[in-house]
Amino acid sequence: MDKNIDLNAVETWGRLQKRKYSDRVKAGVDRVINTRPEFDLERCYAEMKAFSQYKDEPRVIQRARAFETFLRDKTIYIEPVHYFKPY
Repeated sequence: MDKNIDLNAVETWGRLQKRKYSDRVKAGVDRVINTRPEFDLERCYAEMKAFSQYKDEPRVIQRARAFETFLRDKTIYIEPVHYFKPY
């Protein structure tokens, strides 16, 4: 994104007030707002694989098989930043 949003300012009833969030919540909100949308290539590969494998099936079955293939083959990434505190 070209512009950064000031996460500390909130316009309420015509007055500028400060948000009272913890640093952890501010970091999470900042990550969600200022992260560029991404295109998931793994999902595309799973759809291509399932649609070619089940090309004679009805479209709804193809989509279900594509979703099944995607979930089975998906890589799971764990972010190094911990947004939730362990108990």
